[in-house]
Amino acid sequence: MFLIQCPYCGERPETEFSYGGEAHIARPENPQALSDEEWAQFLFMRENAKGAFRERWVHTHGCRRFFNVLRNTASHEIYAVYEIGAAKPDAPSQAAAAPAKSEKKPAAKRKPAAAKAAAKPAAAKKPAAKKSATSKPAAKKPATRKRATPAKKESGE
Repeated sequence: MFLIQCPYCGERPETEFSYGGEAHIARPENPQALSDEEWAQFLFMRENAKGAFRERWVHTHGCRRFFNVLRNTASHEIYAVYEIGAAKPDAPSQAAAAPAKSEKKPAAKRKPAAAKAAAKPAAAKKPAAKKSATSKPAAKKPATRKRATPAKKESGE
């Protein structure tokens, strides 16, 4: 979990907020004049960039107000929080936002299971567990009983 600085309420945990999608998407002036392709482009096609990205958030469990966040989508680092209508802050360069290659650790090589078993000494292997003579067998599940059907009343006139 990470903390988000609401411009109206202060720093709060991310669970109090809801994601509102990419920020700064302008609604078309005349949506009826758009073709189906153009309308689909407006509704569904988003940048979805890795790295610095401007997003819209709402403080759902607080002031219920929308605001924008400039956040690194890979590391979740928040660069700036600003109100709707405020000037866009400059995004850091992708080179500065990405970790240097020398910082990355090489991936560990996995050994196959057979190689791991062969590498263990015989003394390290656990002996099979013996059954105790005093252990009781597992309890059986009781049989279910059928419900008795109520007897039919005879009408006696």
